[in-house]
Amino acid sequence: MPNWKNRTDKLGIDNSMYKSLSAWFQKSEKINLTKEREGADLILAGEIISIDLPSIGWNTDAQTTDVKVELRLRYVLKDLHSGRIIWEVPNDIWTENYTTLTDRADTEDEAVKEILDEISEKIYLGTLTKIRKMNREMPVDRANEK
Repeated sequence: MPNWKNRTDKLGIDNSMYKSLSAWFQKSEKINLTKEREGADLILAGEIISIDLPSIGWNTDAQTTDVKVELRLRYVLKDLHSGRIIWEVPNDIWTENYTTLTDRADTEDEAVKEILDEISEKIYLGTLTKIRKMNREMPVDRANEK
C-alpha cells in the first residue's frame, strides 16, 4: 500500500489516511502490509480527490453554527500477478458534520479524522471480503503456491 495521492490543499491528509488504513490492516494476521511493490501480491492505491465544506448552518445572529465536511476519494485494489482489478471505487464521498459553537479550533480536523477512520474501516473490510472471494475463485494450482 503506497501513500495515497493528495489532490487537496489540506496538508498531511495523505499521511493521516495512510496511518488510519495501516492501523486497520494491522488487525489482520493474514495480511502483511508494505509500501514496496516488489514481493507484494496485491496493491491498494488511492487518492484523495477533494475536501469541501459544502454546507453551513447559521443561527439568528448570522453566526456559523454547523459545517459539513465532504471528502471525495477513489481507490483500487489490484492483483499484481494477473493484473486484474479486484475492486475499484472511482468516486467515494463521505461527509461529517461539526459544530463551530465551541472554543476548540480543531473541530474540522476532528471531523476529517472521523471520516478517515470510517473510510479506512470500510476499505479494510471490503478488501478482506474481496481477498476471500478471490481465494475461493482461485484455481487449485495457484492456491497451492501461496
